Amino acid sequence: MALEKKDPADYINRPDYPEYNQNLIDTNYTGEERRNMDSRPQNRYDIVDAVLKETVTRINQGEEYKPLRGLSERVDNIIKTAETSETKEYYFSINTLPYFQAQSRMLMSKGLVPTIRLHSKDRYGAPVWPIDEKLIQLESLPKGAFISLVKCPKYFRACNFIPPLDVDKVKKAAEKGCSKNPKEREEGLGFTDKFSHTTHISVATTENGAWDGPIMIPNTTYECYPLEQIKQYGTGLFEGIGVEKTEDGQVVIFRLDEHIKRMYEGGKIYDMFPDLETEEDEAKRFEKFKDLYTKMVIDTIRANWKYIPDYGKGRLYIRPCFFDHGEKMHADTSGKFMMTITAVPIGSAESYFKPGVKVFFMALKRSRTVEHSPEGMAKAVGNYARPVRLLHKTAKKGMAGVIYTNRKGDRTEESHASSVLFILTMKNGSKKIITPSLHHGTILDSITRKTSLTLAANELGWETEERQINPLEILLYSIATKDPNQLKAIEMLMDKTTEIDEVKKLLKETLTCEEIEKIMPTLQKLAKNIASDTRDNVKKEYLETAKNLKRVEPIATGTAAAITSMHQIQMGEADRKTDEIKEDKYQELIVFDHEHTGKMGPASKELFDLLLSVKSGKLQRKMREEFAPKKTAYESLISTVTKGENDMEKEIDALKKAAEKDYTQRLKEYESWLTIVPKPQEYTAQTT
Repeated sequence: MALEKKDPADYINRPDYPEYNQNLIDTNYTGEERRNMDSRPQNRYDIVDAVLKETVTRINQGEEYKPLRGLSERVDNIIKTAETSETKEYYFSINTLPYFQAQSRMLMSKGLVPTIRLHSKDRYGAPVWPIDEKLIQLESLPKGAFISLVKCPKYFRACNFIPPLDVDKVKKAAEKGCSKNPKEREEGLGFTDKFSHTTHISVATTENGAWDGPIMIPNTTYECYPLEQIKQYGTGLFEGIGVEKTEDGQVVIFRLDEHIKRMYEGGKIYDMFPDLETEEDEAKRFEKFKDLYTKMVIDTIRANWKYIPDYGKGRLYIRPCFFDHGEKMHADTSGKFMMTITAVPIGSAESYFKPGVKVFFMALKRSRTVEHSPEGMAKAVGNYARPVRLLHKTAKKGMAGVIYTNRKGDRTEESHASSVLFILTMKNGSKKIITPSLHHGTILDSITRKTSLTLAANELGWETEERQINPLEILLYSIATKDPNQLKAIEMLMDKTTEIDEVKKLLKETLTCEEIEKIMPTLQKLAKNIASDTRDNVKKEYLETAKNLKRVEPIATGTAAAITSMHQIQMGEADRKTDEIKEDKYQELIVFDHEHTGKMGPASKELFDLLLSVKSGKLQRKMREEFAPKKTAYESLISTVTKGENDMEKEIDALKKAAEKDYTQRLKEYESWLTIVPKPQEYTAQTT
């Protein structure tokens, strides 16, 4: 069973949007008529067409037929009046194609993008390549094709079209990305700029709260100013949204509303919206932003529909960017902001990192953002620039990423591009997730993180806890799962009267003398930290947790609902000036994958599969199917109860209602996470 069949508008709460089936031009006119310029195409908004009435009149009067007569003058007039005109598009006969091929770069520099529309309902178009790059022949175009001159939003100027990816190549890469062969998977569709160019982008601009656009155009490069604020002061935000096909062929966006809210809140942090005084104004501003964002994302997906991998073979990654692109020589905002939405096909949800054993460097006493500042809660451009040099240094040592701490080094925070969760599996089979708290304002409120915590608690019955986590606590857990004797040694060392020789005697059961000498400083550090029992140290209760621990699995969560296992964490410090990491600065190596398999742990895999299931709507369908027989069983049980057993009947009925309420609430929440994208109208083109 698919997701509950609803009108797409129900999911985006906009019954009047989108009008995907409207005709851009009057369909009573055939392509051949337009090609011969016997009539001008019309549309309900009376948009100007370059098949000039004057030309038609002259033809009717028997004058010599010159299809481009007056065209350049008419286009010049459009250029002069476009800025003040409310017209968004200008439609032209397909016979004018050679002219627009020759003038495409000039028109782009004036804020007009020429595109080829293949039929009357084609809302996206194909590029009119410059005549010196890629000549399109009129004969190769279908009947009904025409030229659309799209007016760009204010301050946006396109430069040239970007060649898109070959669709067949993307599909083959998606197949490779699902291969069991590690080498093929690495060559396949992953999280890489190798597959970054699709066919269309969406653009809108805003100045002092007034939005212009959006428009959907073939993928282009565009002009930028030497002194743009985004370049000087990093005033910009971005998101990463997952889009994929369900088993039934529907296309769904995962947690769109959460992404909208986060970017909007980030925009407020960086003062990218004009100040408004009342709550009513604030609500209107957010709804306007939400409408714009939703339209742009859905349009971008529909325009790049053919790049969406099949179910289970990858996903489309949507990258919204919102940034200050105006010029201003002050540490300030220019008031001119741009929103762009780009689509990129990607492979498996964990493809951000290469397969194999993943070692992360824990940069002790190195914070990612300023503590107790709101900037850490924004998905801001500058937050991801700061770790770059340190990432390069760790990569040279074969490490996959960086985990940050606070300045004191006693609180684990997040990695360079994702949140960090630790899954604890106890000897009795129970499981618990612990994750750093958002309290200090240094950790992004990750959508994958909050989704993982919700699913773990609701569907897997795991305990979840958000709190301060000392790196030494994680070290304690890794030691406990490898060698219980070392755990006993820590307890002995906490007693100041314990002789070191007694501890070493215990450790000789599992370690060599050389290994004992190497591990002793770590055990003494842990013992001292636990014995201190202060607020920032490892609590004694965590020692009890370690005694009953079977396995600990750290995962990085983020990147459009991805989960990646971290198999080892190398604790250490980097030079504050150079970011150099020297091996003599290494501290403890925390090992979780003691067999060095490089695979995802069983609990991580369980959570990962559940996350993929809810993203694709599979969990929602399963919940509907599983609850139906349970509901029937309750009803059957009530029917067997005699009238003299009223109390039992009431009790069973109460249980039934409680189960229905729990089911309904959970299913409603999970279905609200998915926005169904209407399928583009299929059109079979006929060539002339």
